[in-house]
Amino acid sequence: MLRYIVTAALVLVVALSPILAAGPAQTVLQDLAETERSERMFSGYVLVGAGVIVGAAASLILASAIGSDDPLVALIGVGIGAVFVVPGILSLTIPSRAEREYAVSGGAEDRSVVALQRLASKGRSERYVSGIANAAIAVASLLSPFYFASSYDYLYATAFYGGMAAYRFLFPSREEEALQRYYALAAAARAQ
Repeated sequence: MLRYIVTAALVLVVALSPILAAGPAQTVLQDLAETERSERMFSGYVLVGAGVIVGAAASLILASAIGSDDPLVALIGVGIGAVFVVPGILSLTIPSRAEREYAVSGGAEDRSVVALQRLASKGRSERYVSGIANAAIAVASLLSPFYFASSYDYLYATAFYGGMAAYRFLFPSREEEALQRYYALAAAARAQ
């Protein structure tokens, strides 16, 4: 009888060990996925709310400016609101890359490590592409001066896009930071 109880306890411990003792990669990937989900949901709700408000306001403003109750005016307002609502709905329904990677990893430590490395690689690539694009816009703004409100508009644009390029090149993405956090946690776990 005692033998069966010990065997059942060992089977239970082995079955629950991935849940009870998640490795550092699983923990970091889960944190990243939860953070991105929270941000995705917040931005989705904000966009949907803004779309409803902008659509209603545009309908009212257009109707009062034109002075008619034409349904086309309301439809134009709805279209203007849809510019915000559609991306908001997409943001609410489509999971982020980190969420998808966390779901696919299945709680396995080795798959979580690979997922973190893949996410960090994509984050680094996107960061470099964005940095290059911002640097190109900064150079283009500097080489072809334009004037809207003042004679220094092109310098403001150059400074803004140059600053964005510097930021993208100098600071790691959230995914890269998550991978570095995993490496630090794994090294600390090995040292113990």
